[in-house]
Amino acid sequence: MSEDHSTAKPSVLFLLNTLTMGGSERKHVLLANWLHARGWRVEIAYLKAPHTLKELLDPAIPLHFLDRRGKWDPRVVRALSKRLREGAIETLWAVQHYPIVYAFPAARLTGRRLYCSLNKTFFRRRRDELKMALYAPLFRRADRLLFGCEAQMRFWMQRYALPSERCGFIHNGVDAARFDRAPLLAERERLRAQWGVGDDEVLLGAAATFRPVKRLEEFLEAGRRLMERGAPLKLALVGDGPEADKYHAFVRDNGLAERVILPGRMMDVRPALAAFDGFVLSSIAETFSNAALEAMAMGLPVVISDAGGAPEMVFDGDNGYRYPPGDAAALSDAMARLLDAEHRHKLGQNARATVLQRFTFERMARQVASVLESGHE
Repeated sequence: MSEDHSTAKPSVLFLLNTLTMGGSERKHVLLANWLHARGWRVEIAYLKAPHTLKELLDPAIPLHFLDRRGKWDPRVVRALSKRLREGAIETLWAVQHYPIVYAFPAARLTGRRLYCSLNKTFFRRRRDELKMALYAPLFRRADRLLFGCEAQMRFWMQRYALPSERCGFIHNGVDAARFDRAPLLAERERLRAQWGVGDDEVLLGAAATFRPVKRLEEFLEAGRRLMERGAPLKLALVGDGPEADKYHAFVRDNGLAERVILPGRMMDVRPALAAFDGFVLSSIAETFSNAALEAMAMGLPVVISDAGGAPEMVFDGDNGYRYPPGDAAALSDAMARLLDAEHRHKLGQNARATVLQRFTFERMARQVASVLESGHE
């Protein structure tokens, strides 16, 4: 007989900006499902459309659309405060930076604990950085600040003068049972045949939204250099986005149409990961990449730019390689190390073992629960 924890667990309301299919939003919807399944009283509120992730949320979890309008909407603070009181919610958890402007006054008006999770390290737009003049004082007064990795936490603590005693980090985690190559071996063979990858060829891939920060042109350039040296290599770029035309032009202008696969966006990336022999992440800015963790869970060695929390995830020569961001020559050298099948296999085994030991979704969720319980004591 299962134990009923419904009266023993503290309650939490996650406040998100939207329910878009973003990594941080999806993670917190899945966390809400996990907590609810274990007897927690959990609710989600969000400020504006889209509502994409609504279907992913357990229908038993209360969901509140606050319909924010304009740059500042006092109705949101009133509605949020009312829900905190009526639902007897003990902790308000703001996800990412913008919701703090509504979470902070609502928490103060109702006397609730205020927690914040922040998964962005750098702001690419100057206006977003300037807004930190408003956000930072609110973050300093939150009860708890949770970051995506130690490197990000230390950067924010120094840059925004955050109190160290209220800061912590919880690494992202992935569903290692779902991201497992073994059940997808037939799919691997089918996709490699469809893409024209020979048995003697090595397929290195990336999966990302095609945005400038991803620097996928460096991945293509690094691969081109190896091909010039005679490497039996093919590349795959899975995804789409504003830089797509640029990458197609690179492939065309360098005569790489037979060596570079551009299949577009895939709703389920696992078959592509199963088809890859290694994974490359060439971003110039990352906090703690979920895409890299998913690839590692699939038993792929990872070559990753040495940005953000990469040193907390990838260990040179053990489960992959790191290289200086923006250095196509160093990236090419790191990719060359994956051409040896035996070495690649060893790195891939270690990569999955790393995820199983340190970066599962279950481990991450239990750490979140522990943080909530410690504040409840």
